[in-house]
This record gives sequence, C-alpha cells and structure tokens, in this order.
Amino acid sequence: MNDAVEDFRKANLMKANMSQKDLTGRDFSEANLRKADLSGAILSRAKMVKTALSVANLSNANLTEADLSGAELIGAILDGACLRGADLTRASLSKASMRGADLTGANLQKVNNLTCKQIESAIFDKTVMLPDYLKITWTSEKDWECADRKKGIEDN
Repeated sequence: MNDAVEDFRKANLMKANMSQKDLTGRDFSEANLRKADLSGAILSRAKMVKTALSVANLSNANLTEADLSGAELIGAILDGACLRGADLTRASLSKASMRGADLTGANLQKVNNLTCKQIESAIFDKTVMLPDYLKITWTSEKDWECADRKKGIEDN
C-alpha cells in the first residue's frame, strides 16, 4: 500500500494490513476491505460509504466522525473502536462485535441487524441515534434497558 495515495475508492484491499496506519480523511467508498486488519488505525473523518468491511478487524480503530453509511460490517470486529459522531446510516451490522466501542453521538438510524445484545457492552449516551426497532429506556443518567421490537427480546 502506498501511503502517498489518498483515494482508495473502489480499491480491492481484501485482507490488507493497515493496522496502526494514519488514514485520516481518506476515501474508501465502495472499496473491498473484507478481512482487512485496520486495528488501531486512525480513520477519523474517513469516507467509507458502501465499503465492504465484513470480517474486518477494526478493534481500537479511531473512526471519529467517519462516514460509514451503507457499509457492510457483517461479522466485523469493532471492539474498543471510537465511533463518536460516526454516520452508520443503513450499514449492516449483523454479527458485528462491539465490546467497548464508543458510540457516543453516532448515527445508527436505519442500520440493519443491530441487536440489544450487540450494544450491551458498548459505550454510548443519549446522543446516540438508534434504529426505530431498538427501544432504549434510560433508568438513570448511565443505566438503560434495551428492547428489540423485531424479536421481543430484552437485554441489558
């Protein structure tokens, strides 16, 4: 990978190792990053619209204010990732791991396949925008209960 290249739109980067790289503001729209290692990468304000990130390792990545709208994150590892203010509108999060992920202020409206179980160990506050099918009831400033309207399953 050439660090001087800033535009990765539609690039085939399957299984690429970009761990710990500073990729601030780069454009990965519609790129194939399936099974890529982006652990610890700095992807703040990156454009990742409709990017294929299934089974990618994004653990501890900085995705602050990144545009992940329409991204495919099936089975992705987002443990410890910072997604503050990120846009995940219409992203697919089926089986994605989100332990310790910071979702403060993130837009998760209209995401596909997000469950209460997935967000139970994530970090977020009342500024997060969740899909209509998940109902969060705040019991205190930091405590909440989640109900999945699709399945009728309650978690916390």
